[in-house]
Amino acid sequence: GKLEEIIHPLVKKERTLFLKKFKSYFLVGLDIPLLYETGMDKECDYIFLVHTTKEIQKKRVLMRPNMTVKKFNLINNSQWSFEKKEKKKPFIVNTSFGKLITFIIVIFHLFKIIFRRK
Repeated sequence: GKLEEIIHPLVKKERTLFLKKFKSYFLVGLDIPLLYETGMDKECDYIFLVHTTKEIQKKRVLMRPNMTVKKFNLINNSQWSFEKKEKKKPFIVNTSFGKLITFIIVIFHLFKIIFRRK
């Protein structure tokens, strides 16, 4: 819609500036909502797909200010299913077990990437 026509070019410009600023870094991460849905997955070398159960996701999302079940369902229905995203072979990061375990999973995947390159 109209809002996307205004916001998307601004977000793209900011992302380009961000990537230019950190281009000398070994690794740069981006948090891109609707990554697959917008085709931005084609711009990425590696994708980490964060996942948890529907129950935990709903509980976390509903804790955000001004979030309602209706908004949550609207957002959820605009996204690809986990199964569809999983077929693209991203690195899966299960966040169901808290921040420490999530961090360990991310580090594990990063090591796989680093040592696969050599």
